[in-house]
Amino acid sequence: MGLPKRFPNPGRNRPEIPRDHRRRDPPLSQLQRKTTLPARPNPGRANRGDRHMIDLFTLVSSPAFRRHPSISRLASSLLLHTTCIFFAFTQPIAAASLDNAREHLANPATASRGIDALRRDMQSRDPSQAVAAAILLAQHLRTHGETAKAVTVLEPYGGFTPEKLQETVLPAYLERTRCLAADARIREAVKALDYAKEKTQGHQRACVFAAYADMHGIAAEWEVAVKQYQAALSYGDTYYTRKKTKESVEEVLGPVVPGTDTWKKTHRPPIEASLRHAQRQHEIQAYGEGFADYRDARTAHFDKKYQEAIAQYNTLTKKHAGTVYAEAAQFYRAQCQAAAGNPQEAITALEAFIKSAPLGLYRGEALYETGRLLLEQGDVEKAEHAFNQTLEWITKVRTQSMDLKLYAIPQKAQKIAAPPAAAQTMSADYDLKPVTITPSMVINRHTAPWYLTSLEWDSRYYLGFIAFYRGKHDEALAQFNKAFEMNPDMQKQFHGTLGNFHRRLQIACRVQFLLARPEELKAFRSEEKLRFMLADFYAL
Repeated sequence: MGLPKRFPNPGRNRPEIPRDHRRRDPPLSQLQRKTTLPARPNPGRANRGDRHMIDLFTLVSSPAFRRHPSISRLASSLLLHTTCIFFAFTQPIAAASLDNAREHLANPATASRGIDALRRDMQSRDPSQAVAAAILLAQHLRTHGETAKAVTVLEPYGGFTPEKLQETVLPAYLERTRCLAADARIREAVKALDYAKEKTQGHQRACVFAAYADMHGIAAEWEVAVKQYQAALSYGDTYYTRKKTKESVEEVLGPVVPGTDTWKKTHRPPIEASLRHAQRQHEIQAYGEGFADYRDARTAHFDKKYQEAIAQYNTLTKKHAGTVYAEAAQFYRAQCQAAAGNPQEAITALEAFIKSAPLGLYRGEALYETGRLLLEQGDVEKAEHAFNQTLEWITKVRTQSMDLKLYAIPQKAQKIAAPPAAAQTMSADYDLKPVTITPSMVINRHTAPWYLTSLEWDSRYYLGFIAFYRGKHDEALAQFNKAFEMNPDMQKQFHGTLGNFHRRLQIACRVQFLLARPEELKAFRSEEKLRFMLADFYAL
């Protein structure tokens, strides 16, 4: 008996299936013959991922393919997964492509590669990537003098139709106006911006205002540019401010304006950065680069950003060597070093600064600062020597006619850099306060008539304190009186009020202690005692 066939003939012993229920799938070979794909896109005009997605979608959606259900279901599932992966990675790839292009553009040797990459990205089927690539390429061409080519790149985004002002393409529209302005086609740029201003609102209109400012910046009209950036910020802030509404008799804030977060986080910061840049360029244009660098460093100093200020002072001394700004920077840098917790480093820097030109600008103040730092570190002997040197320096520079023309403030910055008229201000009730100093002021013996007098009375007060600390109370009072006689405002305060600094010093010299009593100070070591007495002196 023969073995049964494992695979019997499918045509035998099979029940008859009605023709209407029989499978009508054509053979796969026939499917392949009938399925025709469109011509492959030009590799230079689309991304590889785009082409593969197009091929797969066309295959699955073809009528012949749909007539083969089993394969169609498998391919549909594949299409779904591929689509998810495609959209998950498209944006990072686009961003990486633009970042690579930026790197190439930054290097003149590879700039042509960056330009070619951007031209390819401009043909992307992702509109945001195409727009970003066009803007980046136009900016590169504009900033490298090829303004006509830059306008041509953005020509598809120009025109006077609402479609050109949509959120995704408005940045390209505005960049085109900058390119027109750089190409000396000012009327066309203004006409395009006027149309955009009329047809937009919210953050879009604020960006249009900023584009006006950019146009003035391209023309080096920095004062006007500053005003336009300020107008852009003012309009945006006003537009997105919650409006007050009345409920019964009380006024309450209305709902948050849609787009407020986008304005604050996305659109406002770049305009603020442009405003700061325009303000600096205006200062350079009006007062000179040396003054602008000086004020930047002083601003960081006043804001207690000491490390940042030190770096800026270092740049200032190298970039503007031989100017009043560099002289001031060497002294103020040492102040920042001390404030940043490096008093010994500051003292060393001050000593080198003094040695470089003993009678130069800021050297007397450097001697005074050295004495103050030494005193706060507990070195009374050296501190006293430094304060005495300060007085000697003041006497020398008062009696000699040193030529300071080399360190004069440039004429166009003299008004804004002018120091205050006096070292102190006194109110109607005899409240005496140091004058307010701003980062723009350049204060030295050449610019401020009161500079040397103020430096001398401050030095005498410290010398009086040192004598007081040593128990020489009569000598201390003599120093305090000399400082008092040099200060007319303090004399008015003394005769007008009972509680004032000089009267408290007189009482301290008479009773022979400041705030802490001698028996209280006996419990401390000499260094601790000095710190307590110095704190009491500052507190008077």
